[in-house]
Amino acid sequence: ASGQALVTLTANITNASAGVSSFMGVAVSGATTVAAADTAALVVTPSAGFTYRTSVTKLLTGLTAGSNTFTAKYRTNTGTTGTFLNREISVIPF
Repeated sequence: ASGQALVTLTANITNASAGVSSFMGVAVSGATTVAAADTAALVVTPSAGFTYRTSVTKLLTGLTAGSNTFTAKYRTNTGTTGTFLNREISVIPF
């Protein structure tokens, strides 16, 4: 194994307020510990009340061989509400 994985994050994202960014990131635990980071996140700034279906694919490097768990993490850039529906995470190790 090369210590890399191709991760695709997909979701329907809606925000309660205009101009608010919603982030769907990925954390890794197990043989490797990596916190969710904005640089490897799906980021959407939809208009209030509109839903967007979108995806992002990122290459994660520096992973340790062994059993790793990939977990989606969610946040907004303010205290408002972001809604994430029909969420998907796909991981292809190589």
